[in-house]
Amino acid sequence: MHKILARLYHSFLFRIRLIVKSSLKPKRVCSINEVNSNLSGIKCYKISNENSTLIVPCGEYKGENVFFELNEGRFDTDNGRNDAVITKDNILISEISFQFSNKLQEYTFDGNDNNIFYRYFLSPKPFYLNGIVFSVIAGGSTVHNYYHWLVESLPKLLLIKDTEYFKKIDYFLIPNWTSNWKRQTLELLGIPESKIIDTLEHPNIKAKYLVCNKHPQMYGFTSLWILEIVRNFILPQTKRTNSTSEYVYISRTRSKKRIILNEDKLMETLLPFGFQKYELEDLTMLEQAALFNKAKIVIAPHGAGLGNIIFCESLAYVFELFPPNSFAKHYISISRSLFINYKAIISDKVYNRDYEVEENDYGLDDDFEVDLNLLFTEIKKIIT
Repeated sequence: MHKILARLYHSFLFRIRLIVKSSLKPKRVCSINEVNSNLSGIKCYKISNENSTLIVPCGEYKGENVFFELNEGRFDTDNGRNDAVITKDNILISEISFQFSNKLQEYTFDGNDNNIFYRYFLSPKPFYLNGIVFSVIAGGSTVHNYYHWLVESLPKLLLIKDTEYFKKIDYFLIPNWTSNWKRQTLELLGIPESKIIDTLEHPNIKAKYLVCNKHPQMYGFTSLWILEIVRNFILPQTKRTNSTSEYVYISRTRSKKRIILNEDKLMETLLPFGFQKYELEDLTMLEQAALFNKAKIVIAPHGAGLGNIIFCESLAYVFELFPPNSFAKHYISISRSLFINYKAIISDKVYNRDYEVEENDYGLDDDFEVDLNLLFTEIKKIIT
């Protein structure tokens, strides 16, 4: 009898949990276009050129300078490839959520691709925040990756930092905020630790007012406005120094992947030209920006640290080194926008344009050797 009662009790608890958890599953997906007519408790804010916050109809959602305020909104993230922005009516809004389509193997603005529809059962109880909560989340890449933080999360903050609305924000949703470069960024923005909510600790939050906007960039292309807004914020705060070289080699010896196996011989090749080796882990965010801003030539294996080419001057040269047969287009896109002379070195070939080589992440994390004769020849073309 005791065992039967125990089974019934546990079955009852399971059913209660199932009912509670099912409430975390959105009822449906909608587009921002539906907001005005079908959804309540949402305001659209558009930031004017005069840095004042203007309220406009939600239908005017296009543009990078538009934010949405959801009364009793919920933000549920897997701190990976999916972020769900959900209204108080339990409806997921596609354009300001972030999702990865397993079918297409790419990120989309279609909320039906969001894994919240089968992940909800694993979501913890929403952590309630009684105030205005601003989401800086832009997918899982911003959790640990410097480059993605620089071009996807930081622009969200920079768009709104000079507005009156920024001063009203009570909390900021930031993933893994204790990273040195995130701490330094938040200090530059004047955001205190007391206002930070780490989504690694609280992946499911509900707020009196949740404020979100669209993902700043998608599909590997970084818009010019992102580059300009980050440069204009960071570079005026840097200090030029004579202690760094104009010829820069970035080492990944402390990394777990993409290590140059013949780096000692590589440095023997580079030193006569005046190159210095740098490990970015030793530099603050502002020091990294200053280093790249002064550089005339940057040589580095593919990695997040190369995101600092955002701070390079036009006509600088960037040599990005790849493992055999692999290629990623992040930095060639940035280089083209900033008029930087970009060259990708893959095995024994040099590529100057993205249409000359296909993107391929197979083997992208492998350690590899650099063709020293090829690199020497390319540098000799620049330094005579």
